Amino acid sequence: MKKKTVFTIIFVLIVALVIGAGFYYFNKIKPESKPNKFSYDLKDEAFSQNAQEIEGKLYKSDIKGVFYTLNPTKYYLVENGKATPIKTAGTIKTSISDISYNFNFTIPYINIKGERFGVAEWSKPDSAGVYTYAFATLKNMPKAFGSEYENLLLVDSENGSKAACERAFSEAFALTKDGKSGGQVLDTRNRTIDKSGKLRTDWFVYTIDSVKHGLYFSGRLYSQNKENPTFDLCKITSGEDKVLAKNVNGTWLGFSDGGIYYIKRAGLTINSVCLKGGKHTTSASVKAPLSEVKIKENYAFFDMKLINLFDGVITPLNFKKVYDFSASGADILIVGKENNREGEKFKVQKIMYLSKENSAALYANNIMSENTSCELANSSIITEKDGKTHIISLELI
Repeated sequence: MKKKTVFTIIFVLIVALVIGAGFYYFNKIKPESKPNKFSYDLKDEAFSQNAQEIEGKLYKSDIKGVFYTLNPTKYYLVENGKATPIKTAGTIKTSISDISYNFNFTIPYINIKGERFGVAEWSKPDSAGVYTYAFATLKNMPKAFGSEYENLLLVDSENGSKAACERAFSEAFALTKDGKSGGQVLDTRNRTIDKSGKLRTDWFVYTIDSVKHGLYFSGRLYSQNKENPTFDLCKITSGEDKVLAKNVNGTWLGFSDGGIYYIKRAGLTINSVCLKGGKHTTSASVKAPLSEVKIKENYAFFDMKLINLFDGVITPLNFKKVYDFSASGADILIVGKENNREGEKFKVQKIMYLSKENSAALYANNIMSENTSCELANSSIITEKDGKTHIISLELI
């Protein structure tokens, strides 16, 4: 065999071995370097390192960015992922009473952004009377009431973990600057008693939003139905109050472009109706029982869909389970559980942010409690975990 032929064979063998070794090495590391299309970019560590933690639940007020805690009562301004304590402007001590109750409240309050806000609880769990709990919210007296008193005190006797801006109040008292009661702001002399012995809580029903616009609900002309309560929507006037809409279901109100939006049921359908210029026009519909629909801000949630109650636009949600949602203008925040990509044992929590410009999502294993509530305020996300509130900047998503 010629030397040239031998060298050629040896060279070919060496090249083949080099190619084989490279191919083996390339295939060996390939599974480790290629991203798994079924995996998540989990943000547990980043969330925990950046989140501000506050003891207890943070409740939303009616003032943008202002939240509060109970037991003890503290107030915070939430902006850019941080909650800054707000110094109280004073404390009002007041005693209010009617035919069958006497409530005593000590209310620390704040003055911010030209508005007054304060909350307090009264509780007598072992009381022999029919009232064992009451929640009070202090506000500036709205012009619609035409009162010479400085403060309005709204009282709700239903216990439960609801924010002041989500409560339906059955009592509205005028208070002086020093807390002296001027009595109910509307005439309750003909008010009757329900089966529990309480004064009917549907005689006058106020929300913080309704009193700002000189409105209230009244169910006194209807039989009481806790699952589907029926009211008339009324406007406060100098003479006899004006009925704006009859057979209204629920105490949600929306306000946009000069229109008043309210909820009305038609068979098995819930309609959002806009009252504007004396005309009532259906703006959105949800085919579901009212008791199964969650209404918050200007949206309704049902069957993995968000329905804008102003324009009827439906946004389908890709979640295994939705815990809660919040909105600020056109921006929406949803928290819940993701549809697992790696089997039932792989737990994934999801925070989704939607806006007109874009949408983004944050995934994690364990950054919030099951069925947590959430809020969106001033570029901040607010959730809960293990009885504590977590606040983080929207920039993390």
